[in-house]
Amino acid sequence: MVAVQGGAQVRPSISTALPDVESVSSLKRLGFVNVSRFDSVVRGGGGGGGSGSVRLRSLQPITAMEDSTASVVNDSAAISCKSIRQMSTMGKSTNIMWHKSSVDKLDREQLLQQKGCVIWITGLSGSGKSTLACSLSRGLHSRGKLAYILDGDNCRHGLNRNLSFKAEDRAENIRRIGEVAKLFADAGVICIASLISPYRKDRDACRSLLSEGDFVEVFLDVPLEVCEARDPKGLYKLARAGKIKGFTGIDDPYEPPLNCEIVLRQKGKNSTSPTPCDLAETVISYLDEKDTSSNNPSKKKRKIGSRRRSDDGNAKSRGGRRRVAVVAPPPVADLPLLLGWVVG
Repeated sequence: MVAVQGGAQVRPSISTALPDVESVSSLKRLGFVNVSRFDSVVRGGGGGGGSGSVRLRSLQPITAMEDSTASVVNDSAAISCKSIRQMSTMGKSTNIMWHKSSVDKLDREQLLQQKGCVIWITGLSGSGKSTLACSLSRGLHSRGKLAYILDGDNCRHGLNRNLSFKAEDRAENIRRIGEVAKLFADAGVICIASLISPYRKDRDACRSLLSEGDFVEVFLDVPLEVCEARDPKGLYKLARAGKIKGFTGIDDPYEPPLNCEIVLRQKGKNSTSPTPCDLAETVISYLDEKDTSSNNPSKKKRKIGSRRRSDDGNAKSRGGRRRVAVVAPPPVADLPLLLGWVVG
């Protein structure tokens, strides 16, 4: 049997047994909605008696398949059916609501004593984005600030491993990283996103996810000739040889930011380049000026977990939450006495 749950195909495998499932409607109640026809085989085979129910084992994800037949045979049952194409659910989720937490961004920022934001570093391959991100992370860390790097290549090892470098996949790559960066910022972390992100509309879409001032775009304006001379990964050489298609700067365009917060510029191969630490200090200075990473992150001053007063002057917990009294256990030496009370 092949089914789809949450947009991903699943199939039975031999593992820890699940409860007996006797009908397709039972599977649908469990959330496996697109279940195709299946046949059950009574244990022992033949046409003898038996319940005819199907005993499923564990359900494991499988990759998308073309229309074909899948079968599983074990000591309990044999099941066969048509596989179902994996359907993308991106942007199509229905009947969902945002669940608001009683601990908000301001609470987390006060706890960390910093303002959560996204520093988006963009530029050609070889412009020094990852190097700047690491230097910036180290500089913030030395100042007692919590930062995390979302590197474009690193994210393609896991989160975005299923994406190519075609235009549509690049857009999805940036969208995913933008959404993750937004979560980091909401957690009060200074998120450093370092990736080429060549298309202006994709970067602007990521900016629109955050509040005003929480997205800091840093453009490493390094000429193509300088980046190609560096070529730390040998990619420009491969692109020039036609072994890589759609490489930014060679046969795919890079759209520089029109109105970014910070531009770090290098004029040419013979010009004196600032060190990565110098560039990082430039970004940190900007953050300090904008009060992004200062020790007073929120305009709203309140103690974490503090209670507010109601209109009648009585203190009540934030969000109407009930107070719970915690009773400490008695010392071990008092247990016999306590037990005597209970027994008596």
